[in-house]
Amino acid sequence: MIPDSGASAPEPDFGRYTSQVHFELDTWPDDYDCEDDMVETGTTVDDEDDLAALQDACALCDHFYVAELDGENICDYQTHPVPSPDYRGLVLDDDKGVAQVYRFDESDGSFSEDLLDANGTWDSETWIVTFSGEYRFLGDVSFSGELQFPELEDQGALSRRVRGCVRARSPGLSVRRSSPGSGRGRSCRRPLRWGRSPGSS
Repeated sequence: MIPDSGASAPEPDFGRYTSQVHFELDTWPDDYDCEDDMVETGTTVDDEDDLAALQDACALCDHFYVAELDGENICDYQTHPVPSPDYRGLVLDDDKGVAQVYRFDESDGSFSEDLLDANGTWDSETWIVTFSGEYRFLGDVSFSGELQFPELEDQGALSRRVRGCVRARSPGLSVRRSSPGSGRGRSCRRPLRWGRSPGSS
């Protein structure tokens, strides 16, 4: 049989993702120690003003997303909310298999970055990002998870979905863009208040 030379390899859909996030609280006092799991879904930011502001906050980020979580508070403790929706940013390096995961605080249309994990992993074969981190608020809060991109169903949609989330690289930067397309496009909307205690600057 002659192989179909027109067949293309599967591509990840960088326009959306699903993530399973596990939280652990080590509280003071220990009576309130607990664990909790949430599902986070992310979609490409589609507001041009938001995207421009996010790119200003994280020049290295390849992709920006709005993240929605299926819970409001860790272990139903109102002292530990997880705001949703929230904003996410990703830096993916195909060659090194490294991922950096960010979230962003928004104020009057401007964003400040908050690095959740500088040493996450990116598997370009399975399209999975793994991440973990911790912060301190009324005890120690740790989180970990896997972020999964689905297969792109319409190959022609790749540039339409991805170009809105990818910022062009300067020639001197070593971190690779893992998806095709370049230049400014549309933004990727909002995720969770991890990595920074409420009220901290």
